[in-house]
Amino acid sequence: ALKHVSSRLRNVQEVVVLAARKHPQGLQYASPELRSNRATVIDAVSASFKAFEFAGPELRADPEVIRLAARQLLSTNGLQVSNEELPEAIEKNVLLVSKESGQQLLAALQTGLLTTRAFGLAVVKHDPQLYRKLEEHVKADAEVSLEAVRRVPELFLDIPFPMRNKLAIQVAAVAQKSEMVSFVLPTDVKRVLAAVAQEKALAKSAAC
Repeated sequence: ALKHVSSRLRNVQEVVVLAARKHPQGLQYASPELRSNRATVIDAVSASFKAFEFAGPELRADPEVIRLAARQLLSTNGLQVSNEELPEAIEKNVLLVSKESGQQLLAALQTGLLTTRAFGLAVVKHDPQLYRKLEEHVKADAEVSLEAVRRVPELFLDIPFPMRNKLAIQVAAVAQKSEMVSFVLPTDVKRVLAAVAQEKALAKSAAC
């Protein structure tokens, strides 16, 4: 394993490639130069998507490397897909992808491969608690934030501050859990409570 070899050998491509094929996560012990070497990283990621976490920053932003890691993740779980089928396959298996992906791969998928809103909504609908793992720009999407709060009102506290001031999101949180009004800006409390009361009145009227 690379962890136990000398620093000199950690900078020898042949050694790193052979070691990474057996233990892809060992890529973290390779020299910075080899973790930024495209051929080395592609070889490691081909063996295991988990190696993606230890690739250099530029390669983590490389669309080909991102697609390779995502396909390898799906393949590990018995799903063989082409690059063209990949975005749809990820959204259909979003819970699997969200839970299996490391932090770096999950971030790369949100910034370099998928439609952020579609991915964010799919994540929240499958497991609202995974909202916390989304990238900030996905959390800041109004539809994604609203869906999260409708399902788990406590997620109101995890919504980026500017979006937390949106009336619809405030109302969705407070309507389900009145205690959430404590986290609404004092200047917004009156209008939020009025909107919640109106919403409940309309719901009651429709039920009659």
